[in-house]
Amino acid sequence: YNFHWQSTGFEAPRFMPNVIVTSFVAEAMWRGFLATGEERFKEATLGAIRFICEDLPKLVDEEDCICVGYVPTERPFVVVNVNAVSAGLMIKVWKATGDEALRKRAEAQLNFVERARTKYDAWFYTHPAGDSPIRHDNYHTGGILDGILDFVEATGDEAWRGTYQRGLAFYKSALFEADGAPRWMNDARYPHDVHGAAQGMITFARAKDFEMAEKIYRWARANLRRKDGSWSYQIGKSWLTTRRYTLMRWCNAWMCHAMATLLAHLPQD
Repeated sequence: YNFHWQSTGFEAPRFMPNVIVTSFVAEAMWRGFLATGEERFKEATLGAIRFICEDLPKLVDEEDCICVGYVPTERPFVVVNVNAVSAGLMIKVWKATGDEALRKRAEAQLNFVERARTKYDAWFYTHPAGDSPIRHDNYHTGGILDGILDFVEATGDEAWRGTYQRGLAFYKSALFEADGAPRWMNDARYPHDVHGAAQGMITFARAKDFEMAEKIYRWARANLRRKDGSWSYQIGKSWLTTRRYTLMRWCNAWMCHAMATLLAHLPQD
């Protein structure tokens, strides 16, 4: 990020690379390569994957189970969702290139994600659960599910389908209100965050649960959309905790991505 960042588990100076931003940018580069065939986009993607595989610390390093750190410093702070998201990137590149090392690495990271799954098919933000500053939150859960689905769709390996479907059921029942509003966590209704709405639209559109995806969109449009077409950050329990300002990445980029994903997956009849 272009700002100094202090999380509960580590400190990241301005412009320090991290796995989640790298994965998001590499995903865009890879889509650019597939759309245009320009090698520079492919090389950027492969460079990002090398960073993830070679420069980030392995907090779990077993033959078939790997967990990467969030940033390239030796801090034992295990974040679950970043392993699923980066695995999703790797498996997409494997599908196009046939590089078996990428499939092996992606599956090893997902094996860690599976290890971190609770008995009731949820994930804490960090692992083990006792180290997590929060319980089961909205958008990180959606990102985990998308990473698992990336693997299933790319490989056809249905062994992961059960984990995905059970996790999706928890996500739907515990992390959204009946009207489509995104809960902050399973045990905390507020604040309703625009990123949670966007992630829900993406995850349920990809799961072909269009009724749920459209319900979330309708709620977001009614409650978060501003007069100028941009999107508000959060709705709190009261006006004192409501944040109506907008942010380019967190609010508008994610909602643009969500709406495009929903449109791309809706039946075209």
